[in-house]
Amino acid sequence: MPDDRQAAPGDYFDASLHRVLPSVTFTTGGDAGTERNFRGPDRAGTGARSLGDVITTLNNSDQSVLPIVDPLTGRTIASLVKPAYLAGLMPGPKIGGMATPLGVYLTDGMDSGGVGTLGLALTGVLFVVLGLASFGLVTHFFKPDFSVLLSKLHYSQAMSLAKPLQDDASSILGLILVFLGLRCTPLVGTHAAEHQVVHCTEQGLPLTRASVRQMPRVHPRCGSNYAVGLTLFLSAFNLIFCAAQAQGVDSESSTIMALIGAGTVALALWKRIGSLLQHFLLTKPATDGQIDDAIRAAEQLFLRQRKSASNTRPRYYIFRRIWSYGLIQVCMGYLLTILLLLLVVGHRLPELKSLLEI
Repeated sequence: MPDDRQAAPGDYFDASLHRVLPSVTFTTGGDAGTERNFRGPDRAGTGARSLGDVITTLNNSDQSVLPIVDPLTGRTIASLVKPAYLAGLMPGPKIGGMATPLGVYLTDGMDSGGVGTLGLALTGVLFVVLGLASFGLVTHFFKPDFSVLLSKLHYSQAMSLAKPLQDDASSILGLILVFLGLRCTPLVGTHAAEHQVVHCTEQGLPLTRASVRQMPRVHPRCGSNYAVGLTLFLSAFNLIFCAAQAQGVDSESSTIMALIGAGTVALALWKRIGSLLQHFLLTKPATDGQIDDAIRAAEQLFLRQRKSASNTRPRYYIFRRIWSYGLIQVCMGYLLTILLLLLVVGHRLPELKSLLEI
């Protein structure tokens, strides 16, 4: 709870109060330039206002910094600062990460923290299982007849779009079912914790549960955004190319038209759709344990950063950077699982084999 003591003239709110109010930051010394930007009602006089009143004033104000003024001298003796304001001035390092069945993986492109190769490989295994279940359901039960719809367009070329429309619809539905499958696992909570810790780190805020929980669950650099963008691009390309071919356009011109159209669609929609999917399907409020796990991964990453700061550039620098992103480990788990399934049950289940070979 806020400290509601009355400040005596000449007193100031010390930075040690940060432990009582983790949601705000105190800076001593004041900023005359900042003070001039405040209207009269936004200034807090220490002789007449409690700390709780000052915080309420700042929260109700559209300002980021609230000077605290000694009523006897008129001097700014301290400033109450919103964390986001300092984060904008001193942004933290950019890091990336991944949610895995074993916890959070974080990296700065060289060093890493959190789970290791096993956790990343199990992510690939999980995507094989979800992909087989999702696209298997689509293959067996989703058989739309777009020819009926297209026949109403009253020209024969439209019928050639039935197959690409079915392919695009099946791909999009399969991807949505994969996301729905993920929603049923604890991975979405881990995913949210990973995003929130990355936000917290990049904004230069302390890695505490309170700070992390204030961060958004959606992150613009999430891999799901790129998956959505790629799906949009390929679906639009397929549809536009086939439509151009149906109109008698040559292959080269059809390809150029498809590239331009698909690129425009993907660039316009990938982040918007990706953010919606992140919020509603791919993340949910993280548990305390998931947040603590993500914080530990970040602390481990920073510890390894400090240890390697004085070292010379590693011998296999490029390979280490590629390896640190974690995609190779995920692909290893994905491909090894597919290979194992093909060898063990592929010859007994032809339908499973056809799905694995897509």
